[in-house]
Amino acid sequence: MKALTAFLLAGLLGAADDQELEGLLKRSAYPLSEAVKKAQEIAKTGVVIAAELEDEDGKAAYSVEIAQDRKIMEIVLDAKTGELLEKKVEDDDEDALAKACKISLTRAIEIALAKTPGQVYSAEAEIENDKAIFEVKILGDGKVHKVTLDAAGGEILKVKSRKVEGEKK
Repeated sequence: MKALTAFLLAGLLGAADDQELEGLLKRSAYPLSEAVKKAQEIAKTGVVIAAELEDEDGKAAYSVEIAQDRKIMEIVLDAKTGELLEKKVEDDDEDALAKACKISLTRAIEIALAKTPGQVYSAEAEIENDKAIFEVKILGDGKVHKVTLDAAGGEILKVKSRKVEGEKK
């Protein structure tokens, strides 16, 4: 019974998350790749290692993380107006990850969208099995897609898709 309850609860949470995501995307006036470019202009230097659409105190906002020497600059932009909501620097050494990414996060988004059209809501670099990868998450065609790319050359390693929870039939 506990397993069934956990399964049903996870399904309900997934539906709520998907519906929230769709709402955030509808409230966004420009795509994630444009938010990355705006954040790069603000930061001036560094390598973008993550960007995502999120709810920031009731507003749709893009959060972009840029590795700069042994620090991370986080830039939060209003997803409707492009206004800078927050800019902060944290001590977090992601220098090795930044150096391992031979293509930009923006290029990874372009490659992922060519394979799987839709709206990108998250893109992130990470090290998996000693290899730098990008994970790009896309909402399109009634599905949530996760495209994993090699961060060195941009080759698509895998695509996982699932139906949007709570989608009307």
